[in-house]
Amino acid sequence: VSNLTCAAARLGQEQWCGCGVLIEGAGGTLVDCRVTGSVCKDTGWHNKGGGVAVTSSGGVVRRCIIDNNTLNVNRTSQHSGGGVYMTGGTLRGCLITGNRKYKDGSGVYAKGGTVENCTIVGNAPSTVAATASGVYVEGASTVFRNNIVWGNTDFSGKVAKDWSVGTLTEANVYNNDCTTAIPGENNLPVDPLFAAPADGDYRLGFSDCVDGGADQDWMTGATDLVGNQRVLCKPDMGCYENQTGGFSLIVR
Repeated sequence: VSNLTCAAARLGQEQWCGCGVLIEGAGGTLVDCRVTGSVCKDTGWHNKGGGVAVTSSGGVVRRCIIDNNTLNVNRTSQHSGGGVYMTGGTLRGCLITGNRKYKDGSGVYAKGGTVENCTIVGNAPSTVAATASGVYVEGASTVFRNNIVWGNTDFSGKVAKDWSVGTLTEANVYNNDCTTAIPGENNLPVDPLFAAPADGDYRLGFSDCVDGGADQDWMTGATDLVGNQRVLCKPDMGCYENQTGGFSLIVR
């Protein structure tokens, strides 16, 4: 499925995955789409993925915006992933923002699969009990690389709550940017210097996130979230590739 907007889906059923979009079974691909404004109502219990759920190893979500989805705001039961819940598959080059969930993983709850080159920003819980509003990783097989996890907060909107883990293999977590350093190689705690975050513009400024990603085979000929060439020199972190390049200082 490509170039589709899924807006304002509603779900009240219990034990359901993917209020907006569910990729299961043999898998499938969601590309250049937006999943927004979905609400999994408080009547549902043990639901997963307020926006998107990927439970297939063959599922791919690529260059999508997943924003302003809500998963069971007032429930204390086991809900996972306000924006995205995944047990397998690939989440690549996506912007995940403005999602809400009762407790942990308001942005992404990853229990398997690969999350790469995503920008996960501005997600928040609906309770003071949350320990991670950006990303919650549970599962030693989960791969998490080249992502920016920034500006996800607690219930008050004032305290950073970007990252938490249940189980984790450090070798699978690398070249990410997060408010606080996370385990693994080449993970940074630096301001990505977003262009205009108050206006929802999360393109990169001249921060260490530019050229801070790890090269992957799929990047050859690939494009970022808005269709720009994916790699100019070295890959950037996040879903946007900085197009301005560096600069030279000449002293005479």
